[in-house]
Amino acid sequence: MYDYKENIADKLLNQIDQKKNPCVVGLDPLIEQIPENVRKNTRDYDNPFEAVRDTIIEFNKLIIDAIADIVPAVNHKWRFMKNMVVKV
Repeated sequence: MYDYKENIADKLLNQIDQKKNPCVVGLDPLIEQIPENVRKNTRDYDNPFEAVRDTIIEFNKLIIDAIADIVPAVNHKWRFMKNMVVKV
């Protein structure tokens, strides 16, 4: 849980010190570049937009789990993701 007494910049600096790593990983996946073994889990979806959404979420979770011990922060590219929304 987030400690509201500590501002976000201090929290980031503490994580950088703890992990001895100043890197931030940006998540802005393209569905075509997500590995097949991740994409196959949503092939049976009736709604293709839900399939893409869940595939990207699953891929991002896998990346975050893989780097959590060594990278202090992740930057979700929400602007990038909003371009995937279809306006009706």
